[in-house]
Amino acid sequence: MFSGFEEWWFTLSLMQQIFFVTAAISSFFFVVIFIASLFGFESDTDMEFEMDADSDFSVGEVGDFTLLSVRGTVAFFTFFGWGGFLILNSGGSVVLAIGFALFAGFAALFVVGYLLYMFNNLTEVGNFNIQNALYKEAEVYLPIEGEDQPGRVQIILGGVLREAPAINTDGKRLQTGELVTVIGVKEDGLLVVEPLEILETEEIKQ
Repeated sequence: MFSGFEEWWFTLSLMQQIFFVTAAISSFFFVVIFIASLFGFESDTDMEFEMDADSDFSVGEVGDFTLLSVRGTVAFFTFFGWGGFLILNSGGSVVLAIGFALFAGFAALFVVGYLLYMFNNLTEVGNFNIQNALYKEAEVYLPIEGEDQPGRVQIILGGVLREAPAINTDGKRLQTGELVTVIGVKEDGLLVVEPLEILETEEIKQ
């Protein structure tokens, strides 16, 4: 004897099942990320997708927002799945469902990107002097590739957690979540950072 859900499930076409599973899984992660954001666990939810080869492949950015982020990807597949499922469920064709699903997914991707971009700008607005970041500890938010490819760090200034662009002069790649110390501030507000463990080791040697 099939349960109500099983009976309903087997009445769906293969494409309906694919869209539904995509939407359900993505919605789960969407809720998890939303709850994590409420409790401040945001630094681990955004990252760049990269391809390690002779050179790194990274997706373009809208302002300071990395377009292809975990949040954006989850939002894309959530709306992609539900959009396609709803079209098929209402009697639409597979082609129409795929087209609408793609439209809904990309719309969600850009909306999330815009909202995060605006939120990021709001968190950076305020009366504070970037020079106060000197010799403070920070956490890498977006990977820093060296001096020519800045990343971003999160740092507390004026009692508020803020983001700022940062570089590392020794050419070592600094990963997301790595602790660093600000050793310099350029005129344009660009922070110069070094890994915290390296500075601590040098102090011990001295």
